[in-house]
Amino acid sequence: MTTLSLNLDTQPFIQEAIKQIMPQSTEHVSTFFETPNRKLAYNDQFRRMLKEQRGLIKTALRLIKEAEDAYNPENLTLKDKYECKWNHESYDWDIIREEDKLLDTPRKLWDAMKETRGAYLKPDKPHIDRATELEVQLLGKSHRTWWDDEATTIRRLDIVSYARLTYKGTSFFVKKSTATHNPGYIEFHNTILAREALARLPYVRTIEPQFGYQDKGQSWFVSSWENLESTGFKPYIWHLGSGFDDYGELYGDPRVLSCLADAKELNPEEEERADNNYKEMNEKFWEIEAALEASGTQFGDLDDNIFYNRETKTFIYLDVTRKPAVTIGYTHPTLR
Repeated sequence: MTTLSLNLDTQPFIQEAIKQIMPQSTEHVSTFFETPNRKLAYNDQFRRMLKEQRGLIKTALRLIKEAEDAYNPENLTLKDKYECKWNHESYDWDIIREEDKLLDTPRKLWDAMKETRGAYLKPDKPHIDRATELEVQLLGKSHRTWWDDEATTIRRLDIVSYARLTYKGTSFFVKKSTATHNPGYIEFHNTILAREALARLPYVRTIEPQFGYQDKGQSWFVSSWENLESTGFKPYIWHLGSGFDDYGELYGDPRVLSCLADAKELNPEEEERADNNYKEMNEKFWEIEAALEASGTQFGDLDDNIFYNRETKTFIYLDVTRKPAVTIGYTHPTLR
């Protein structure tokens, strides 16, 4: 598989770009800056944090690179369906056990699960800089390949690292890409557009974008940290049936889960509650979809990238994409 490499310790252009174009305004605003080859977006709160500690950007890049190189997660288990081992050569998950059978020849999890979310996270140990107390924990990597219908030509690669960055008690979600169809600057802008389109709906919000950068070889996107799965938010698409979340946990519509072999049958009250929640959830989703369409912007992958919480009956929209996609890294010429 074709991969792209970048030595971030020897690439100071992100830090230089921020120093050159960041204004001194203290207003809480989003700022967008473009040149023919580079694009940068940020909000003022994040800018102040970067300027507060000298060398913070360089330290963050170094820690992320260290975390990527050292990534050695424990095995990933998807209930009793798959057990997977991280492949250090191809940078993806290999299925080593399927149900009760150990496989003589491992197969790729992405090939088996590409019709679902496809990328699964397994956080590794944190890397800490003692001088700044900056902490980076790699959550996982995504190395996915989309082929043409005949499976003879690679049409697009997805090469992404996901990390949690914590500084002085505040955490951020960091997405670094060397091949993606939703680069950081574009994702920042997409999120602002979606926020504006959904402003009148009280039961949905977007993530809080902090920083977006892209050039022809790499992309960075930073947002405020959200405790999604741990607080009950799950991708909407699996509320319609069942599936595995980003950490490999099974979830879904209680009526569907109750049909599994080892599941407890729902009583009439639970059945009615699940039915009512399903109807309310879908009605809200359709209103969200209509609001996005009315904005005039073609947003994509809403089913996959909006999360729903059954207890609070609210949505969070993340990984906001638009059509047509904008790609960096390897893409087949027909998609450029």
